[in-house]
Amino acid sequence: MATPDRTTIVKGAGAVKINTVQLYSKGEISATLDPETFEIPVAGYGSLDERLADSVGKISFTPSGRLSADILGVLFPYGTPVIDASVFGATDTPTEVHSIAGQKVVFHNTAVTAMPSLKLSARETAISGAVEITALAKNATARTDAAAIFTGPTAAAFVPNIDIATITTLPYAGVWGLAGIDTKEGWDVEFDLELEPFQVSDHGTIDMYLKSVTARAKCTPLTYGENLLALLHTQGTAAVIGSTMRETKNLVISATGGLTVTLFDAVPVSGPIRWGEGMLRANEIGFKAQRTFTTGVPGALFSVAMTA
Repeated sequence: MATPDRTTIVKGAGAVKINTVQLYSKGEISATLDPETFEIPVAGYGSLDERLADSVGKISFTPSGRLSADILGVLFPYGTPVIDASVFGATDTPTEVHSIAGQKVVFHNTAVTAMPSLKLSARETAISGAVEITALAKNATARTDAAAIFTGPTAAAFVPNIDIATITTLPYAGVWGLAGIDTKEGWDVEFDLELEPFQVSDHGTIDMYLKSVTARAKCTPLTYGENLLALLHTQGTAAVIGSTMRETKNLVISATGGLTVTLFDAVPVSGPIRWGEGMLRANEIGFKAQRTFTTGVPGALFSVAMTA
């Protein structure tokens, strides 16, 4: 048995660069390249072998909360979704995972396949959830190529560029239409993507297509009481079954020096109220964005931008 040598133990933090945009993480960065396999069964003998069916890389981490137009552009690319379009695009986008110790791995063909959630509050950084990046083989490159999916690790000096001033914790104001909404604990904003892999039997997954995007926001309001019931169109002249929930009201959540997050044509989808000692009358309320249309052309679903 070999005697352990502490100088050969590999560990430590790192950072991620998507194309040219460097991102730091709140915690660990996870990168996997998990093979998908299928069995070779033979009657009387069971499974005799495991064969490779596909291999897709995944990189995930929770961004540190640094905010810039470039960072928002790579983390939230589907504000105006093009349904059935390739999320990998015409040109391969590299993602680099670089250890502070000075080793890096480059995944050559990547795309964001899960956008991080947001926590818009004075007591937390704005980016609260994990981003997921998927890595495939380079376009028009066989998997048998030694650098089809990734290159490395290779030695390279780590050059930090972190700026603490870009990590903001600010009070956010929410406005739905013309009505301001004061909150108990800020706003939570979440995004869901539905993607469809495109697989070729001899090559595995070579692309993914965008099928749907959902943007939701929720908060616990201070300013609503029993009047919250009226938001949900459950009775009255607007309550015809089958009628639209749209009121042409955008939900805009913003902070000076921070973000402006817009859910276009947001409709209320939940609004429970409760009675109890020490309880706010309004419980958590939720909104869901709807795509806007101009002369039949679909527009934006949501926007995450630096406050002008």
